[in-house]
Amino acid sequence: MGLLDRIVRNVTREATRTLTNAVSDSVSSAVNSKIREMVDENVTPVVNRQADKLSQAADAVKEHGRHAVFEVKLKEILENAGGYELKSNVALAEIEQMYGQDIYTRRSSKCYCEPDAISYGIYKDGQCKLYIRLWKDYNTYNHVANREVWDFCYQWDVPMLDFFEYMPNESSYVKNRIAKYL
Repeated sequence: MGLLDRIVRNVTREATRTLTNAVSDSVSSAVNSKIREMVDENVTPVVNRQADKLSQAADAVKEHGRHAVFEVKLKEILENAGGYELKSNVALAEIEQMYGQDIYTRRSSKCYCEPDAISYGIYKDGQCKLYIRLWKDYNTYNHVANREVWDFCYQWDVPMLDFFEYMPNESSYVKNRIAKYL
């Protein structure tokens, strides 16, 4: 009987191993399939959104230069913050009218540059929350009239931030600076 017991045991062991492998392969295949489905459903839209944002930024650079890339980042930040309105090229005359005071000294001499308009105004419920100036270079930023605009805003506690196009202005950096005022 020892021989017959060994044969039955070997056959049983081999059948168990085969059955275990079949069940394991089947479960593994089902789990892998479900994981692939979940990844495709959840990751693909995110990847597509990121690709769309990159495409928009690339199109903006081609059309309007680096200024547009900053604006894309700014719009995304405001979209996530919710309820804010973005206004481009805010005229200084509008701000002077609002405060009833001249922002900068008008000079009769032609050797002084006029100040530049404020690149962006961020508003909520009609109230300005923040002004942002985006500069192409430091020389323009450093004009006397532009410094006077900054001084005016500082004196009146009007929040204003300056950014430079030639700097990286990573989204997280821009977001962290702006978040203080939103």
